[in-house]
Amino acid sequence: MRMLSVFALLAGGIVLGPASAEEKEKAKDKPLTGSFTRKAGDLELKLVFKKDNVMEFHVSAADVGCVMTSKYTKEKDGTIKCELTNFEKKGDFPVNKDKGYKFSFKVEMKDKKLVMSDLNGDDIDDNAKQALQGDYLAKTD
Repeated sequence: MRMLSVFALLAGGIVLGPASAEEKEKAKDKPLTGSFTRKAGDLELKLVFKKDNVMEFHVSAADVGCVMTSKYTKEKDGTIKCELTNFEKKGDFPVNKDKGYKFSFKVEMKDKKLVMSDLNGDDIDDNAKQALQGDYLAKTD
C-alpha cells in the first residue's frame, strides 16, 4: 500500500510538473499591470503599467522630476521595449527626452516584486542604471 502511495505521488508530480511550467510560460506572456515603486537615494521611482501596453515611468526628487509615458512590447524573455510618446518635465529636472526615444529593460516577477535589469538606451550612464535597476515593490492602493 505504501508503495502505491509513493507511485501515486510520483505520477502526480510528473503530470503536474509540466502544468506548472506551462503556467509560468503563460504568466510571462500576460501583460503587466499595476504600479511598482522603488527608492534609490533621493529618487522616488514608480513604474505604472496600464492597459493597451502603456507604461508611465515617474521619477521624482523633492519638487523636480519627470513622467515618461511610453508604448511598450514585452518579449518572451521578459524584455520590455519602449518608445516614448510623452515626456513631462517637473521643475528644473536635468533630463529631457524627445518623443520617439527608445529604451529597453528586462523584468522578472519574484513574489510581489518586479526586478528590473539590463536597462539600455541612449544617454543612460552607469549611475542611472545603478539607481533605476533593481527591485520594485508592488504598490497596493
